[in-house]
Amino acid sequence: MIEIPLTAYPDQKLQIDLDGQMCTLHVFERAGFMYLDLTLGRTLLTQGMLCQPTTPILPPALKGFSGNLCVIDTEAASESSQESPEFSGWGTRWKLYWLSPDDITEMAGAS
Repeated sequence: MIEIPLTAYPDQKLQIDLDGQMCTLHVFERAGFMYLDLTLGRTLLTQGMLCQPTTPILPPALKGFSGNLCVIDTEAASESSQESPEFSGWGTRWKLYWLSPDDITEMAGAS
């Protein structure tokens, strides 16, 4: 699992190496919700993916990308009480993570 360093800004792009995958992430707010676009190299893989805690951001059948992304509400008392992210809390209250295929398998086995 790799934490993706986001800042408290409503529209941001960053380039990051996720286990050898050179990615550009565009995280942005629209109508009070946070969304994500993912580019791998120069290929746009997906855009406008809703960022919600405890829910994988990317579709499971996304070709060309290994792993998935997820948001965690670090102030939630339980998994069921996690709230939707707000840009002002990126990097502090809400954190974005990349999960490797092994992380995903491990989490599925634990539930």
